[in-house]
Amino acid sequence: MAIVVDLRNKLGLGERPRIIVADGVELEVDNSAPTVLQVIDALRGEMTNERMLGIFDLFFGEDAHRKMDELGTSIPAYTAIVEAAIGTVMGEGDSSPKEMQTPDTTS
Repeated sequence: MAIVVDLRNKLGLGERPRIIVADGVELEVDNSAPTVLQVIDALRGEMTNERMLGIFDLFFGEDAHRKMDELGTSIPAYTAIVEAAIGTVMGEGDSSPKEMQTPDTTS
């Protein structure tokens, strides 16, 4: 008899994680494989503000970007949101933003 593995309840197909960023403001994360692969490519190399905002747009879209701009969102806030999105799509249990480490340039 052939072995059958049923993953329907484990894959979460069609389900997208959401990140609450403010009272009444919830962002849906595009966790599709093509988007995640684009994000992984974008994470290579030096992280600039422009690149961070591009990753935000990949995950959430330009409409969410405009909404966040209307709220006066800072770059550190965008960074925290992107870090949380990365955590959710990579399957990390705790997707809360981590403090960014400053590289040691003294050595």
